[in-house]
Amino acid sequence: MVTPFVPPPWAVGRGDRFSVTASAVAGRSGRFGCPAKVSLGARRMAKSLQPNDAARWWRTWDPASRLFFALRDAGEAVDEGASIDGAAAADPRLTTPQGRFLRHALHELAELPDAASHSAGRPMEVGPEVELAGDWGAIRATGVHLVSNDGAVREVVRLRYKALKGMLDPGHDDFVAVACWVIAGGRHPHHAAPPERVRVSEFSLADGAYQVLFDGGTADAKQIYRDRGWPVQDAMADQTLNPGSQCADCDFLNVCPAVPKFRGVLGLPDRAVATRAVTAADLVTYDRCPTQFHVLRRTHLPSAPPEGGPEADGGDRRDRGLAAHSWLRWAHERSPQRACHADDLPDPVTQPAAAAALAAELRVSSEAYAAAKPYLEQHLDHCLLGFSGVHDVHCEPLQVVYDPDADMVVVTEPDLTARLNSGGVVWRETKTSDRMPADVVDALHGHPGFALDVALLAAGVAGEADLGGAELEVLSAHRAELFYVPLDDGVLVSAAQRIVAEIGHPMARDLNFEPRPSGACQFCDAYGWCLPPEVPATAAPEFDDDEFANVPDPF
Repeated sequence: MVTPFVPPPWAVGRGDRFSVTASAVAGRSGRFGCPAKVSLGARRMAKSLQPNDAARWWRTWDPASRLFFALRDAGEAVDEGASIDGAAAADPRLTTPQGRFLRHALHELAELPDAASHSAGRPMEVGPEVELAGDWGAIRATGVHLVSNDGAVREVVRLRYKALKGMLDPGHDDFVAVACWVIAGGRHPHHAAPPERVRVSEFSLADGAYQVLFDGGTADAKQIYRDRGWPVQDAMADQTLNPGSQCADCDFLNVCPAVPKFRGVLGLPDRAVATRAVTAADLVTYDRCPTQFHVLRRTHLPSAPPEGGPEADGGDRRDRGLAAHSWLRWAHERSPQRACHADDLPDPVTQPAAAAALAAELRVSSEAYAAAKPYLEQHLDHCLLGFSGVHDVHCEPLQVVYDPDADMVVVTEPDLTARLNSGGVVWRETKTSDRMPADVVDALHGHPGFALDVALLAAGVAGEADLGGAELEVLSAHRAELFYVPLDDGVLVSAAQRIVAEIGHPMARDLNFEPRPSGACQFCDAYGWCLPPEVPATAAPEFDDDEFANVPDPF
């Protein structure tokens, strides 16, 4: 299990020991993972590596993420005889939605042993965690551990906050592979002999669904791990940096060379209560309702209400926005790059086959594409790729910076960025909306992500802080408008910075995330966990194009 390791120059220690979980190994890759964070963090956990930071910066843990640990503690309390209501109320630091979900999850979790016993064909009970350890460190399979009375059958259950994603191929899932390796070779506190049978499963805390991902002998379990390519060894050797919102949970943030530091970029008067990440969609959602932000974008609770409640609405507008966003990405990422043209938008009525093929390529429904088409037609005359004097155009480049004054990681993906022949840069955001802003100040207030782009550019994130600017392209079904903030316009830049700070400051200090009731509550996916006071109904709210896009969820 010993992995050759050379510490990076911004870390100190031998790094010869690590402590890692199956979940961390499984989450190291992809858009929302960072391999270096996993490999370095595992060594930090084993106290064999630490940041080379003369300032002795320490990441501040976020109490708002307490739910995972509260679920673990409450589950153990219930196993020891406590009531579900008593165990759920034991942690007063949970927000109201977290407490409601915890109580719901514990009721679902109470059915897990019976479901596993029925599946395994013998009684299975909750047991202590199994750990595979050596002089190199330790590997753990996080989740609920189940064991038969004689220890011959051992199982680890991965918990999901949301509905299960369907049956997985165990040969293509790092969690399954690592869990198999740990159970097959790990030491059980109460059973010295290795198990005869290894099982890996997952369980939904949203609806109690249960499915087995692997069930086989010890030799087969170990072979799954080998066939997968020894994922722990691979993960512990990987120092690839992939900055993003995950940086806020990394102990090496302050010394990481992949994350530029820009003091005061958010303009907050004091530090956040914890090291946190903020995106443009976070600003939009928090400004609408702190509870919605916390439930959907931080805690990642399932959207289905647990006790009835109104049906979520606004889905058609959401699908339209996502279809428009997908088409723009497809059109602007073509090689060679070229301006968008009417021929790129086949008509669903006169060209049904071409329209259906394009919708399939965009991975959206034909109905969503048809709804987005009138909006996208308004984009054609404003396509940035059609203007002269523009070069080095990039579609949705990830921009990640750390503001040490606020102790917050800022993450944004402008729809397009470009260099101007005259010098400077331009960042453009494109939104579909049935409401056209009255002027550029109204556009900044209505689209905080636009204001965030201005604040980042003004701070020099893209260089040339006094040249170029940020654009917002708003597409309605009948017309389009461009709203532009040049970086040499002090009044507009100050207005944008003030908007970001006015939303960002309470977000950075918030630990309770109280609801902001409005007529839009009846359309909110967080309603079932929140249940705010009744207010008069209003029309379904506008949704930002990509703020509710499905993203990989660790729970």
